[in-house]
Amino acid sequence: MARFNLSVHAHLTVIVAALVAIVIGLSAVAATSLIIIDGKAEAVDQKWLASTELLGEWSDRISEFRLAETYRAIANTAEARAAAEQLADEHRGVIASLKVENLKLHGGNTAELAAFGSAWTASCGPRCLGERRYRW
Repeated sequence: MARFNLSVHAHLTVIVAALVAIVIGLSAVAATSLIIIDGKAEAVDQKWLASTELLGEWSDRISEFRLAETYRAIANTAEARAAAEQLADEHRGVIASLKVENLKLHGGNTAELAAFGSAWTASCGPRCLGERRYRW
């Protein structure tokens, strides 16, 4: 094995250069990791938080729609029934617009909404099937 006869100054220079190279390498890895984390955080901010907000709005509107359907079912007069149907139609329209907003957010991917769409159509019954704008 070859033995290098270097001075103390040369040994220290090599050690310092190695430490600087290690620090530069770790800095590059850290910077790359931060760029990746920033991209993921941006995706969460732009897509998933907006989706969570949409789900909350859907939940509220579906509950209000069901309440309007209950009002329609227990209405005693034709005026009360008409008011309840108008309220249900309003909520149904907002739910349909939320679907369109969700499709825009997810690039037109309807696979995520397939189960909801079939459940919504089943619960909505014949009142929604005749109206093209509310179809899933």
